[in-house]
Amino acid sequence: MRGNLFRLIYLIILFMTLPACARYGVRELSPLEQSRQVSRNATNSNEVSHLTRRYVLSENLQEKCDLESLICILDIDTDLRSTQDAILAIYAAELAFQAAKDHEVEDDTFARLNTSAMVYASAYLFDPSLKNRPSDFHPAQRIAIDIYNRSMAQVMRHLHAKRALTGATHRLPLMRGSLQVRLNVGVHYLPRSFLHIRVAYDYEARGFANHQSYFGLGTPLILLRPYASDPLETSEQKKSNPNLKYPPGFETGSEPVENYQYLGKADQAYPATVLFEYDGDYLTRDRKQYEGEFRIVDSLSQDRASLNGREVPLETDFSSPMAYMLAGAEKNDSFFRRLDGDSIGETSGLYMLYPYDKEKIPVVFVHGLASSPMTWFTMINELIADPKIRAKYQFWVYWYPTSNPVVFSAADLRKTLTSAQERFGFRRMVLIGHSMGGLLSRLMIQKSRTEDWIQELGIDSSRFNAINLESQRVLRQATSYDPLPFVNRVVFLATPHRGSALADGLAGYLGRRAMTVPGGVAEIFNSGLSLITGSEDEPVMPPVSGIESLSPDSLFVRVTMNQPFAPGIPYHSIIGNRSATDLDWITDSVVPYASSHLAGAESELLVESDHSVHTTMPAILEVRRILRLHLESNHLDQANGPRAQTLHFPGGSSN
Repeated sequence: MRGNLFRLIYLIILFMTLPACARYGVRELSPLEQSRQVSRNATNSNEVSHLTRRYVLSENLQEKCDLESLICILDIDTDLRSTQDAILAIYAAELAFQAAKDHEVEDDTFARLNTSAMVYASAYLFDPSLKNRPSDFHPAQRIAIDIYNRSMAQVMRHLHAKRALTGATHRLPLMRGSLQVRLNVGVHYLPRSFLHIRVAYDYEARGFANHQSYFGLGTPLILLRPYASDPLETSEQKKSNPNLKYPPGFETGSEPVENYQYLGKADQAYPATVLFEYDGDYLTRDRKQYEGEFRIVDSLSQDRASLNGREVPLETDFSSPMAYMLAGAEKNDSFFRRLDGDSIGETSGLYMLYPYDKEKIPVVFVHGLASSPMTWFTMINELIADPKIRAKYQFWVYWYPTSNPVVFSAADLRKTLTSAQERFGFRRMVLIGHSMGGLLSRLMIQKSRTEDWIQELGIDSSRFNAINLESQRVLRQATSYDPLPFVNRVVFLATPHRGSALADGLAGYLGRRAMTVPGGVAEIFNSGLSLITGSEDEPVMPPVSGIESLSPDSLFVRVTMNQPFAPGIPYHSIIGNRSATDLDWITDSVVPYASSHLAGAESELLVESDHSVHTTMPAILEVRRILRLHLESNHLDQANGPRAQTLHFPGGSSN
């Protein structure tokens, strides 16, 4: 008994003399850890922000928000309505967004929570009745923008999952009552169903060095125009819906440019941004139904919008829609298919990447030998990021079988561009051509007559007149042409104006063996080129391909390098250089400087590069400079005016 008493006394004395257990202290953080902690919120993590968590703990709401999130949000909603304290809108918005993550996207509760989060965030940003609003430097401003954008994205995903039609007015549940939302459409094309609307946040663009997306207000969208027919995209449904508010002159669900869309037979993908605006009554009036609007904006044409009486920058994404479209188009593009003239014929033509805009100048990109339009999108992705260029230019690409002789491909390009001009009425155009594509582009600003070719061949014209009339017509069409009056500027990249020795070597031989000329062209040669052999009894020479046109001694080079250019039309050269600074030795491994150089060029830039100079940043920056220059030039006002009589020749002293 006494022993137990002594032990108890000992323990009491020990307890009283020992220091208390440490409850407080600090933990040393890494340099970036604290920044990550305070910048987290419900839109970029599985936790609410430091701001909202601090409020929940201070008001003893942790258990209620964890177990009964809807009641917790309703309580904050009640306080917000009674006090009109702006910061409460942030807490309600973030807690609603966070709680929605526990529900499936098609559930009404998912829609209820995200629609409420969107309204709370919008109220914080724009409702003038709210009091005690923190300064714009307060973190609540960034959280409000994030939740506004991301909760609206969740609503878009909900409408997609419900296969809702864009022509309908949508009723979305709120924490109190419901929100009736209509669409206000400011884009050239809108799918008939949310089934063909994607949220750009859901995709990472691959293949580009730069992802061209920009912070602001709104949710970036991908609007899909399906290549294949779809039950929700029938011709009957493509008719304009009176419930949709389109700006004057904009297209609705019709197909105004069906001959110039669906690159590679893939779905078209257009960028847009959706904004939300509502009547502002949610926090001031207790009603069963509130009114709102989803405004879908053409982010290619504007980077700012007026919202609730304020001008706001748009959140935009240009790369994701482009990469989405190219992923489908590349399925019909392969190296071996590029060598098959008839196969390429199935996808040949002029393609508009976005709906035609009469206020913008067309820029047409023309690819090179054994290539395709896909080669241009590194450049297009960078150019579209420039606000001035985006506002004034529209980008088109031309796809053609490069196994064709250049004059035949150029004839098709000339016919296609003329047809587009007659249809849309544009007065000016810029051509940008790489390698063989530069040769096609050059012929759009040159003058030629069939007699020039006959004379260079050294044959009597009677021999040409002796061939069948259809062959004569096709050959004259390919060899007799005038400059296109609406082509006002041309940019040549790594263009072999005077040919390339590779066309006569092993590479050219292998290329000719691998390439097949389109059947129609082969037939013309078989029926008409006996004029070259001198006798129908002699073997007819095999049809020449695009590679023969690149030989320095080819008929094409000998004739076209002595043809005059249209007067007053500026052209520019961008030349790759892998060898040396001495002009006699400069080459991009395919085309030497002496072949790429044009004495009459308005500018010439040497870029350290191989033949793929058009994918390099120095070349892209030079094209950007040229396009900006084109906007400033007085030449635009004189594009369709009378031409001077003096013609100049491309050869110059270097010919």
